[in-house]
Amino acid sequence: MIRKARERGCEALVASIPGDFPGIALADQFYAVDIREVGNILALAQASHAAAILTTGADAGLPAIGAVVDTLGLRGPSRKIAETVSSKSAFRAFLQAHGHPHPPFVCCPDGTEAWRFYSSLKRKCVFKPDDASGSRGVTILEPGLPAERVAAAYEHARLHARNGLVCAEAFITGRETGGDAFFFDGAPVFFTTTDKHMQGVMVRGHSLPNPRAAAVEPIVGEAIGRIAADLGYDAGPMNFDAIIAGDSVYLLEIGLRNGGNGIVDLIYHGMGVDLLEMALDHALGEPLRTGWNGVQRPVSSYVFGSGRPGRLRSIASLHALREMVPAVFDVVMARKPGEEVGAFTHNANLLGYLLLDGGSAEYEILIAELEKHLHIEIEP
Repeated sequence: MIRKARERGCEALVASIPGDFPGIALADQFYAVDIREVGNILALAQASHAAAILTTGADAGLPAIGAVVDTLGLRGPSRKIAETVSSKSAFRAFLQAHGHPHPPFVCCPDGTEAWRFYSSLKRKCVFKPDDASGSRGVTILEPGLPAERVAAAYEHARLHARNGLVCAEAFITGRETGGDAFFFDGAPVFFTTTDKHMQGVMVRGHSLPNPRAAAVEPIVGEAIGRIAADLGYDAGPMNFDAIIAGDSVYLLEIGLRNGGNGIVDLIYHGMGVDLLEMALDHALGEPLRTGWNGVQRPVSSYVFGSGRPGRLRSIASLHALREMVPAVFDVVMARKPGEEVGAFTHNANLLGYLLLDGGSAEYEILIAELEKHLHIEIEP
């Protein structure tokens, strides 16, 4: 996104907590401001006379973006809409109030409330940090566990919640799908679902086309359209995760930004649609360029990380991987050799992702071969 903005002649002002983040080096100007600090982001936008504000791949800054949009009259989600979708319990309450499918849930300010909900539910349950993304702090709990196990899961979620709240909800059994959409004048000018590859609560990749698209996309598209209308969100990007259970579509998450974990890349290579350009077009008030003609090329992504924390010593190069697995056509690194990395227990600790030619039918075979040749070396 930063490169795209600069290519178009924009001055890219980047706000982030300090760290080894690749976007910082690309900035025209960098500001060491936590994007969750609404007041500070608003002050920065006002002082710089910002023409547009946006993010991609993460939800943490959306409430601040909403405040800037409201105050400066820019294009993007309002603060009310951004805060509704950025809190799991607020989003569940919104779904409930507007008659959309949703699991039984409760917002837990303490462990006592979490235990009460879990023990009364008597079925599989999920504890989630209320305002975190990237699978951080999420635990799936089977029924009948002792109180100490439930308390540990609650504490794990609470430690990852910026607002200190935990959303406890019933586990929904069904087929999970992901995807992206882009709305303009209240209608989707782009929409696709992906075949989402999971490992527990972590996303390990996506494939296009979704082999179940004919059955899934009409009902998911209708569901996100109704939710967008009830939110009052009539223009801009949307990333979503949904569970299809019988005839019902449960929207687990909605992010009012482009998707992460390689979805934007897959859509570009597989469908010829540049969601980053579209997000910039919208934010700058320029005509949208969609080019939406369906999937032209089967493609997949594979998200990878380290099994233990430490310093990344080395990893196989793109050239070496392509020699062993010719389907690989790109690698996008989130960390580089010499940097400290965390254990890959949630998607925020990814090392990067690979892009491959081939869809869902070939996915497991390709990934099994790839894992033999990644050669991730970690120093303690």
